[in-house]
Amino acid sequence: MRASRYENPVRFVDRFATTLRSTGVTDSVGYGTILLKALQTNHQQFVQQIRLAYAAAPRLNRPEMTVDYINEVAPILATEDPVEPQQGGPNPNRASHRPRYPSRQQNGSNGRNQAGSSRPRPYPIPTQAGPSKQKEK
Repeated sequence: MRASRYENPVRFVDRFATTLRSTGVTDSVGYGTILLKALQTNHQQFVQQIRLAYAAAPRLNRPEMTVDYINEVAPILATEDPVEPQQGGPNPNRASHRPRYPSRQQNGSNGRNQAGSSRPRPYPIPTQAGPSKQKEK
C-alpha cells in the first residue's frame, strides 16, 4: 500500500490499521515501520511529526512504535491541509506551447515517417530481385 499525495494521511493510517486487523496479523514494530515507509513518499512532514512525538516521550514509559500507536497519535498530529488535485489551468507541457521549427525535408514530412535509419549507410543495400533466368542452350 502507498499513500496517495491527495489522500489524507490520517485516513491512510486508519485504512492500513483496519486492513492489518482484518488479516488477523499481530501488530509489531515491523508493521509500524512499513506504515511509515508507505507514508514517507508523499507525507514526509507527517512522518517526521510522528517520529518526533515518539522521540519526545520519556524512554522509560515509551510504547513501541506499532501501527496501533501510530493510529492513536495520527489524529492529534495531523495539521496538514489535504492537497487538492489541480483542475485545468495552464499546462507548460502542452503541445500548443512548444515552438515549431521549420521542416528540413522538401516534402514537409520532417523525415519522421520515412522508413530506414537516420544515418546513410556506407554500403549499398542489395535489392532482392526475382530468380535469375539462365538461358538454356
